[in-house]
Amino acid sequence: MKILLAVDGSKYAQKMLDFIVKHRELLVMRVRTPLPTGFNVIIGFDKAQELHDSEAKKILTPVQEFLEKNSMKYRCVSAVDPVVKDIVDAARNKRVDLLLMGSVPLRVIADSNIPALRLN
Repeated sequence: MKILLAVDGSKYAQKMLDFIVKHRELLVMRVRTPLPTGFNVIIGFDKAQELHDSEAKKILTPVQEFLEKNSMKYRCVSAVDPVVKDIVDAARNKRVDLLLMGSVPLRVIADSNIPALRLN
């Protein structure tokens, strides 16, 4: 079974990680909405990208450490785009069997025909 795990740094991430340890293949995805219009111009494109990269690393590093400690096969993806669209597109393109989310909008479930599990 291939699972897409959408992480956002919330307290539910560990619950999701505990759940998926049994599985053999995992796509971990961190998607962030773009900065407000004009923000890139004010601080510069490179600085904006640096902010996105720093935030993704902060969220993904503990996830990667946990998965490596548990000998999990995984791949991490980070994107700056509309959250729902990217998660649904990645799930379809990677032929994911299950979406596992903590605090991602319920619209992901509505826009995808892939089974989804939200842990509280």
